[in-house]
Amino acid sequence: MRLSFGLAVVLILSTSPLVGEDAAPGLRLGPPKIGEVLDAQDSGGGWYKATVLKTDGDRRFIHYEGYSDSWNEWLGPDRVRARPVTFEDKPAPERVSTPKELVFPTTLGAPIAGEVLVARDHTGKWYRSTVLAVDGTLRFVHFHGWADRFNEWVGPDSVRALTAEEASAAATKRTLDGWFAKTELVYFGGAHIRSTPYWFRPDGNVYFGNPPAGLSAADFAVVLKSDPTNCGTYRIIGELLTLAKAGTEPEEHTYSPGAGGVMDSSPLSRIYRFRDGARLEGTWETSTSSTFGGVRAGGANTWIFRKDGTFEHRTYGSVETTKTRGIDGAAPGQALGQTEAITSGTYEFAGARLKVTASDGRTELHTASGVSSEESPRILTIDGADLNHTQ
Repeated sequence: MRLSFGLAVVLILSTSPLVGEDAAPGLRLGPPKIGEVLDAQDSGGGWYKATVLKTDGDRRFIHYEGYSDSWNEWLGPDRVRARPVTFEDKPAPERVSTPKELVFPTTLGAPIAGEVLVARDHTGKWYRSTVLAVDGTLRFVHFHGWADRFNEWVGPDSVRALTAEEASAAATKRTLDGWFAKTELVYFGGAHIRSTPYWFRPDGNVYFGNPPAGLSAADFAVVLKSDPTNCGTYRIIGELLTLAKAGTEPEEHTYSPGAGGVMDSSPLSRIYRFRDGARLEGTWETSTSSTFGGVRAGGANTWIFRKDGTFEHRTYGSVETTKTRGIDGAAPGQALGQTEAITSGTYEFAGARLKVTASDGRTELHTASGVSSEESPRILTIDGADLNHTQ
């Protein structure tokens, strides 16, 4: 299947609401002619920019831009369409930002900043979008769920108004209440589930981080004073979630409602602070490995909890050379540093903290919370480290 040169996302794919290819009135093609540039549909159903090399009646022999001649093929009129005028070379306006006020028109008049509509990008794909700036009949749009680098100018033939149903859904305002984690499958240092925690308040405030121990849902004012740099605001309008952390530029994410919701195609799962006396049964762990510049590094962190109140905690970390001798003369494969420790004893949850007591009598306090369940969390976060439930 051919890859598109349209919008792309790094690491985690965000599925933005895609509107049908025929969502707006199309441009009509004239009789086939050599040299015309149009959109062509390949055998996989994708549309790509193409140039006509030869004609035969109503058929066109086309070349897909950016691909080798081995992809050239004859196409009938049902697999080609006029390509809209694009403005890829027009520079983006300076100091543009997301409008504070949004409108959701079901009919389009003169372009205005802040209107939410459906726009076609230069590859021919249609996306829900927000108009950031205007220049005559042109609109500078942001495609919902995509990075700002994909913003572009579009002409009047590449936009359409929302339907009444779409406008109603897009204008719906929502709030969240509680601790949630955006959970994603990532592959850096080995496949594992990563959680990004947020404490959402119904008044539009949000804390970027794990639930602080010892605080109730009504204690946001305490966090605002003790950790203001990790506090901010959020806004959910329709499918658009905007996060604004103190002192930083707003982040824009897609959002779909549900139990906790779906953020950028990843579930928002509720975070639980363990009640006093809670017991767990299972193993939670994380491991990483990487090789860079001739050095291999690896590590693992494993917690085993039992219903009888006992636990084991194992950590492992190592660094070794892989290609050349190190500064201290270590040969390839020879460990430069290694640590390994096993801790066991009893545990208890109290005051939203994990207290462990080692067999030699030493005690430690850790922050701890669970994602998706209190009894058997899918992710156990201890001192800010995410551990995946393995058994």
